[in-house]
Amino acid sequence: MIIVNLLPALLIKNCQRHNQAVGALLALLLAFGVPNLVQGETATVDAAPLETMVSFPTRESFAEVVALNESRLAAEAAGVVRQWHADVGASVKAGDLLLSLDERDAELALSQAQAAKGAMKARVDLAESHLQRARDLSATGFVSKEALSLRQTELTVARADLASAQAQADLAARQLEKMQLLAPFDGVIIERHAQIGESLAAGALAFVLIDPLAVEVQGQLSADQMTSLQNARQIEAFTAGKTYPLTLLRVSPVAMLPSRTQSVRLGFKDPQRPVAGVTGQLRWQVNEPSLSTALLVRRDDALGVFVLQAQGDRWVARFVALKNAQEGRPAPAPELDPKTLVVFNGQQRLQDGQMLDRVNISTRPNQ
Repeated sequence: MIIVNLLPALLIKNCQRHNQAVGALLALLLAFGVPNLVQGETATVDAAPLETMVSFPTRESFAEVVALNESRLAAEAAGVVRQWHADVGASVKAGDLLLSLDERDAELALSQAQAAKGAMKARVDLAESHLQRARDLSATGFVSKEALSLRQTELTVARADLASAQAQADLAARQLEKMQLLAPFDGVIIERHAQIGESLAAGALAFVLIDPLAVEVQGQLSADQMTSLQNARQIEAFTAGKTYPLTLLRVSPVAMLPSRTQSVRLGFKDPQRPVAGVTGQLRWQVNEPSLSTALLVRRDDALGVFVLQAQGDRWVARFVALKNAQEGRPAPAPELDPKTLVVFNGQQRLQDGQMLDRVNISTRPNQ
């Protein structure tokens, strides 16, 4: 409202109509000032659409990058280490030779098994020949049925012995294969325990191999954090100064004691990813639009924001109380039209229902 002061004009008119004494008195009043008869103030505020004012809170928690494949490779058979072929830090491919054990005993056992199999094969051949001869003589009546049946039984036993000898030969060949330790997948050696000349027992740890590309992010979250993470707008990992977008993979249904947290696994969206073993922060945007504390004002017993309503060619300030709003914390955004104008500058001196002549409307980044 424009400041109005009518008294100076009235005094000038009185000076013209009255005698000099009255005029002098009026002039004296003008010299020392006269209070305003009608006085008001025009508030100037800045406002922007609600959709540009909301933000989404970010939460974070400790997380680490873990390898999906981290294998502790052990010797399958007992033996003396003849040579290791990969050391710590080496990249290997699936099937690459990592360790060789002394295979001489295994080679001798294989030779013995193959010789036994050869002997069984000869017995089978002989039994087949005897059976065929018995059949020929049986047709002419020179061999009884009992003798023919005996020859058939001999062949069956010989064939069973041959199968057993074959199995022994295969077992000896497999034992020879165990004298070499091969990489089960593409990866990097991070530990080597085998030493040349060392006698290893079956099952003794020789190498630790990890797959550096097959990695996931693992975190431990409380029930409240887990709920917000499952409904998050955006999830990312921050480690070593870099940010990596993530996607939620699995949530453990079991809470771990005594922390009562649940394990969560997340996968990387992009091919670029950190190596296994690094730690960092798991960050996510909560899918709950909120307003900055700088926008909040208190009127009576409520915290809220001022919005603008058009009334002709002027604006009216309206106070909107926000449920569950707390001092010093972002407040849940009101369920209003996204285009509703929210006052972000000058709201502290406004009152509900106040008429405004001057409003600066702008579009600004979300806070």
